[in-house]
Amino acid sequence: MLEPIAADDIASGQRDRVSTMTEGSRHARILLAGQSVDDFRRRASRNSGLFAVLDERYEIAGAVEPHLPRLEDYAIKLRYVRPNRDAWRSRAGLSPWTFRRLTEVAEKELRPWDGRYDVILLVQTLFSPGLLSRGRNYLVYTDNIHALTARYFPAWSPLSGRDRAKRIRLERATCRAARYVFAKTDFVRDALIDDYGCEPERVVRVGSGSNIMVHSLDGKRYDGQVALFVGIDFERKGGPVLLRAWRAVRERLPDAELSIVGPKRRPAAAEQPGVRWHGFVSDRKRLAELYGQATAFVLPSLFEPWGGVLMEARGHGLPCIGTDRGGFRESIDDGVNGVLVPAGEAEPLAEALVNLLGDPDRAARMGRHGHREVLTEHTWERVADRMAPYIEQAAAEPTA
Repeated sequence: MLEPIAADDIASGQRDRVSTMTEGSRHARILLAGQSVDDFRRRASRNSGLFAVLDERYEIAGAVEPHLPRLEDYAIKLRYVRPNRDAWRSRAGLSPWTFRRLTEVAEKELRPWDGRYDVILLVQTLFSPGLLSRGRNYLVYTDNIHALTARYFPAWSPLSGRDRAKRIRLERATCRAARYVFAKTDFVRDALIDDYGCEPERVVRVGSGSNIMVHSLDGKRYDGQVALFVGIDFERKGGPVLLRAWRAVRERLPDAELSIVGPKRRPAAAEQPGVRWHGFVSDRKRLAELYGQATAFVLPSLFEPWGGVLMEARGHGLPCIGTDRGGFRESIDDGVNGVLVPAGEAEPLAEALVNLLGDPDRAARMGRHGHREVLTEHTWERVADRMAPYIEQAAAEPTA
């Protein structure tokens, strides 16, 4: 287990409060909301590493994961029907009606747990942890809020103006009523404070960890000229821009290869020399192999509030190329562990790829630097270190 985080590493504005809290772990019973216990005890999920650490330090008492009855779910989908299937699902899933109904279902599921937990950990903000009037102790852990989505990538928030405003109001109330909100980035933390009016001392940047990494780069080579892209949402992740840039990369590096992981369907006219499509990869062992075979990682997202996949890439010693928007500016130290490029522009992206793939020494230097950072600062143990004082404080507070 790593040593507790140093004071200088705690998010700005949190030091005074942390210093007044008790040192050492206080036993606390945590109830997960919005996540299944199976997601870390029997199968892997995005935050499963964090839950496993929290379960070791405290106790994950159980979980509630509300779902709408099938007929009601169909009725909501019919209400928001659209020609584009993804937009249709997004509108229905993000609608204020869905938020309210999931909150009501959560309330029913939470009541049997009353008295059997000390604090609720709500993962993301797709609903509230029961009716807020009941004053339950809860924390929020999130990598994005709807206000940021609506501002920076409206296509990912296909609600009407009225529904969008209602959805944001519901999310705002949920965050403001939480004991503490754990944000993965300062990008999200600032928005919680500025857009949602959360008290700064109750919003804490804690970062994220990686569920797959290697502890040694012995034998790692950087002369293969293989770039790796991992992302399901191909358009939002900048896939079309990457394909345009790749044509210029191949002109200068004829042997370079681009591996694309994630999209379940290939875009029209996506075939071009030097591009390999691997589809959706759920097997973590296979995904780790692809990281191991790559020279550099590239994800030119148009909007990315966090980008946890960068931790996986850096955890395998890959220098990362990302856009100078959102959370990437906190993950990529330009010229040190990777390269930042303007979003939506193919030419500078191609230049960054050529410079990394064509210079093994530079790629190795950046990749090894990023790997050291992940092993020391971006593990789930470190995230739990940052959360610990606030979990213990919330668990000790009486229910409102």
